[in-house]
Amino acid sequence: MSIFYFIKSVFQKCLYLCLIMNLTPQISRQNFHSFIWHIVFFSMAINFMDFDTVMPAMIIQSGGTAVQIGILTAILIGGSKIAQLFAAPFLYFTKTKKTYLLLAISVRFSALMAIAGSFYYSQALPNGTIIYLIFFFISFFSLSEAFATLSYTDILGKSLLQVKRKSFLSIRQVISSLLMFLSAFAVKKVLGTYDFPDNYAFLFLFAGLALAIASLGIWNLREVRLEKQFEHPGLISFIKLLKKELKGNKVLWSYLIIINTLGLGMGLLPFMILYAKTNIGLDPGQIGNFVILKTVGLVFSGLFLFRFANKLGYKTLLYIALIVGASLPLVGMLLSDQPYWFSLCFLMGGIYITFFNISRAGVLLEISTDSNRVLYAGIAGFGSILITIFPLLAGFVIDSLGFEVFFILTSLTILISVFFIHRLQCK
Repeated sequence: MSIFYFIKSVFQKCLYLCLIMNLTPQISRQNFHSFIWHIVFFSMAINFMDFDTVMPAMIIQSGGTAVQIGILTAILIGGSKIAQLFAAPFLYFTKTKKTYLLLAISVRFSALMAIAGSFYYSQALPNGTIIYLIFFFISFFSLSEAFATLSYTDILGKSLLQVKRKSFLSIRQVISSLLMFLSAFAVKKVLGTYDFPDNYAFLFLFAGLALAIASLGIWNLREVRLEKQFEHPGLISFIKLLKKELKGNKVLWSYLIIINTLGLGMGLLPFMILYAKTNIGLDPGQIGNFVILKTVGLVFSGLFLFRFANKLGYKTLLYIALIVGASLPLVGMLLSDQPYWFSLCFLMGGIYITFFNISRAGVLLEISTDSNRVLYAGIAGFGSILITIFPLLAGFVIDSLGFEVFFILTSLTILISVFFIHRLQCK
């Protein structure tokens, strides 16, 4: 028996008593609190390994180029999405997902600890080796996210009563944003107190420890066990289900096009970091300020959504994300020679991320059911092909045509989503 199946069997035996057949208000309340515990400590980890600021700055300070930043961003954003198509067939035919979520968290924790160790001992490594080690461990971190995202989405959808979902998404955003705001100052302190590469070693150490504590909330979840029956579980059956769902499903197609066009904004901020280095210089203090301003955007937009959660539909949230996302590159160009005002781009980035993430998650929950949610999440992940290749193309476009052309093309592509948001049929 392989180590993987041995660990899997241990997890399954430990979790068996946590399974339930019917979701009651009491169990929904317990799961609500468990999800809150998870998001509290996970939020603390996010800024220490922030994809939009800390990681690209880490590559730049390690001697990385625009193409290498594109590769890193593609791995972080696109790697997990492509892997979702391969993870989805396996998870779709699995009646419970909690085991795989915890295993994925364990892999991500190990990857963060490995990156911390790589930076701590980087002085003993040959020149340039640290970048390749980062790519290697980040790949494991990103690929394991496929299992984590699909499992988490499925468990979330069936572990909370439907009337509590939007409230949870809003509360989750508020808590996450507030804790990220506090941890942003800790990130700035670490970056300013320690010299490179020790500062990044400590950042990833703290991120890994916070992630491990967050997993205790997942352990406490009571997962609903659905009694699915499949005649031929496997990849071929899953592909048939894919074709069946995609054929003539206008809502799903509109959703896929929206996340591929409007979602390009998710890969913008790493290149804003590089743009800042090119035009106004870059130091640890500025990186800390970028993290703080992005978090301020997350906090205020999260509080706004929490206040008006029951008055705003998901289409309205998508329109707001569209306006902010399309404006962001243009504002960056206009303020490129003004260091103080350029930082506002990261404030806008935080606002965009909040509105896009909540609307993307909410629409997926609305257009799917308990029985096909993993299938839809897998389709959405693999269907995000443009988001996946965008960072790779961005690096080459910037090198050959410059930042201005790249920013204008990105804004125009984001604007395409307006037609499909209008057509989207969602509650």
